[in-house]
Amino acid sequence: MNRAGNPQAMILHSPCVQSKSAALLLASWLYLASGTAQAQDKTASNVFNAVSDTVVLVIANNDKGKAISRSSGVVIAPQVVASNCDGVRETGETQVSHHGQSLPAKIQRIDGEHDVCIYAVAGLNAPAATLGSTPSVHVGHRAFGIDTRKGGELDITEGLVTGRRSLAGGYYLQVSMPQLKGSTGSAVFDAKGLLIGLSVRSREKIGFVLPVEWIAALELRRNDVVQPPAPSVLDDLNHVIALHNKGDWLGLWQYATRWVRRAETSELAWHAVAVAYAGSNQKPLAVEVFQQALRIDPEDTDAWQQLGAAQLALGQFQNAGISARRALRIDPEHADAWLVLGKAYQNLGHAEKASHAFQQALRVAPGNGEAWFRLGNAHLSANALQSAVDAYQKALQAEPENADAWSNLGLAHDRLKQDQDAINAFQKALKIDPGHSNTLVNLGNTYARLGRSEDAATNYRKALEINPKHPSARVNLGNVLGAQGESQKAVDAYRQTLAINPGDAIVWFNLGITHDQMGQYQQAIDAYRHAVQIDGNLTSAWHNLGIDHASLQQYADAITAYQRALNIDPERAGTWYNLGNAQLGMDLPREAATAYQRALQIDPGIVEAWGNLGLAQQRLEQHQKAVEAFNKALQIDPDLAQAWGNLGLSYQSLNQLQNAIMAFTKAVQLEPALLGAWQGLGESQLSAKDYPEAITALLKATQIDPQAALAWFNLGNAYLGSKDYPRAVDALAKAAATNPQHADTWNNLGVAYVGLKQQKNAIDAYQHALRINPAFAKAWAGLTLAQAGAGLRGEMMESWRKLNAIDPAIADAVKRAVIDPQ
Repeated sequence: MNRAGNPQAMILHSPCVQSKSAALLLASWLYLASGTAQAQDKTASNVFNAVSDTVVLVIANNDKGKAISRSSGVVIAPQVVASNCDGVRETGETQVSHHGQSLPAKIQRIDGEHDVCIYAVAGLNAPAATLGSTPSVHVGHRAFGIDTRKGGELDITEGLVTGRRSLAGGYYLQVSMPQLKGSTGSAVFDAKGLLIGLSVRSREKIGFVLPVEWIAALELRRNDVVQPPAPSVLDDLNHVIALHNKGDWLGLWQYATRWVRRAETSELAWHAVAVAYAGSNQKPLAVEVFQQALRIDPEDTDAWQQLGAAQLALGQFQNAGISARRALRIDPEHADAWLVLGKAYQNLGHAEKASHAFQQALRVAPGNGEAWFRLGNAHLSANALQSAVDAYQKALQAEPENADAWSNLGLAHDRLKQDQDAINAFQKALKIDPGHSNTLVNLGNTYARLGRSEDAATNYRKALEINPKHPSARVNLGNVLGAQGESQKAVDAYRQTLAINPGDAIVWFNLGITHDQMGQYQQAIDAYRHAVQIDGNLTSAWHNLGIDHASLQQYADAITAYQRALNIDPERAGTWYNLGNAQLGMDLPREAATAYQRALQIDPGIVEAWGNLGLAQQRLEQHQKAVEAFNKALQIDPDLAQAWGNLGLSYQSLNQLQNAIMAFTKAVQLEPALLGAWQGLGESQLSAKDYPEAITALLKATQIDPQAALAWFNLGNAYLGSKDYPRAVDALAKAAATNPQHADTWNNLGVAYVGLKQQKNAIDAYQHALRINPAFAKAWAGLTLAQAGAGLRGEMMESWRKLNAIDPAIADAVKRAVIDPQ
């Protein structure tokens, strides 16, 4: 029988789908760098030489002309300087110093909320900086701050962008430049020498940079603004960012709610409350508050992205995709929005769209480890295994301690049959996180596939120590225990899993397989029935259910199960084959032949199907077709002794005795203990009247099975043909002792006794035959002749009259021989 499944067939793998906690993902106001900077465009000295002449010193005086604050500024147009608003907030005048020359500065435009002011400086002879763009600046990019020292000298500091926050048309940046933490107005440039913003004074000991877009937007205003500046929001913003960086969600919520009470229409304040909710895993509240923030400022890219992340965590994948697309409509270069979109697509089953989104994230931020990880997952789901390996390796270059990436890299290697690479990756993941139960399961799976059952079982048990309810670990432990022959332990493992989750069809299926291995077919049937009740489309369970019913000779139930399997998968050749076997078991040869033919249409190489098709055709008396079927089987495998034997039977039925002898001879050469072939060979030689060869073959049959009544019967007939009556009597007596209800045996025993002139024994033998078959004409004829030979005329005439009533033609021949001889 062709059974579907074995203890490894339904092994369960556990890919890791998340490399960072949900809190970090959702509450990601500023994404801290974890990778290396992008390729360098210019060195610090190159940048300094290119842009330092655009940097000036801005001095604010009190009404007595005493300098009370110093900050840096940057020339953004001829005789126009951008800096902070310290000078405007003082009552005295403001001066700009450049190369030792001090010039009076007049305020032109004010953005007090964002602490950006623009000054007109008549007579200033300095080049203007080239403005860059903060949307093109990403975490991990290099940045350069140029500051004016107290003596007016310039100093350059190099660092990395470590975070960013979308705000008012640009990105508020966090940078790793300790020297800028206490400074304000310092010009900050990217690696190409483009101005990306001004440093912001922070009490949080964190370097912040306001975006160049605020400067550009203020410069575009046509009206001169001279009223006192509004209070800056940057202190509040800097403080909530610092709380976020610490993961102090309660502190962030408390501060942000106070901020909301002070400024009910501040989008920044509402956004901070939402981030606090997201960070403390209160996702439904986070969604509501992000939406409130977006009602105030629908152009906040980060708020849209973070709303999408919160919706993603709540399983609102469609909404998450919509939110991510809104973010990308504002900023197509927002890597984290592409990440959210990719995850939404992945959960919606849109694998190609997910891959595209992750690739877009990586186009924007090639060093983003999570994007590489997610892309690897997408490739793994699509079975693009080498691409998955490449993506996970890129993820690990950015985040070498990402246990999930190591684990999934191992899974990709495992599927590529790169066994040692898989084991190494899994072990690396476990070195980072020894409690990573999915990795233990997957490492166990690799060992199981390699036949290292003990190692596999050890890892499954470790996984269960960590998570006693891990379904894959317990199921796969059962699988390897079954493979080790510890079937009862396997059954126990499956039963423990089902106690936790009785609705797992695969576990019921594997339990059925284990009961099959133990020969417990009824228990296997019960398990398979549970499996198909849970999942009616589990084809292999229907298939195996049919096999077990057939094993118990419950052929009608077997046929029903096979037909259910074929309704699901009509191209399953093995099931058609087994259906034919069950139909043959119910003596439905025509239906069986149809099933075998269907199996062979799907897979012409199933040698057993050709052989059993021949058997079905034999039962239909279609012996020529049977010969063709057996020959097909033998073309595939010429060493099939049983097929040669069955071919011999069909030749025998077609009276092609020499072909039959050839086929039977081939069968016994291949399998000397094949009883049926020796019997068939002897019968064919007997029919060809080759009595010595027949006797040799039939003696061999009786040696193989001393209880083979048919072999003794034909051996007796061969001795009769040789007129060796003593041996004939001996052989036929053994046939009769083995099968006392075979009338022909008793009849031929009578013939042998007549040959020995033992008329009384002959009469007893014929009478025995007639008790079995009272209408047996040949036995009546033999009895009549034996009674005549014994001089029992009265009994002879009575026997003849009964013979005449049954077969007048034979009776007439007997009459002429012994009653009225001519």
